[in-house]
Amino acid sequence: MNTIAEKWATFEREFPSDLPPAYRLNLRIAFYAGAEALLRIHGDIADYSDAGTLAVIEGVFSEIQSFRASTIRAYLETRQGEAVQ
Repeated sequence: MNTIAEKWATFEREFPSDLPPAYRLNLRIAFYAGAEALLRIHGDIADYSDAGTLAVIEGVFSEIQSFRASTIRAYLETRQGEAVQ
């Protein structure tokens, strides 16, 4: 798998079958925007030193991990709120 379309297809398989088309389209737009952002970061670091490149990659990885953790926390808090009601 070396194309964004292939990665999207793998990601899309996890969606519920009844996901509205407009929501699916918005997710695809966001998916491709994320891919473009990473490509732009990659282009920005092309001339960095090895240490500079590593620092940027570690920063991006850290940002992704933080986003994932905060998203999971928010989801679990929402679920807990639903259980209480």
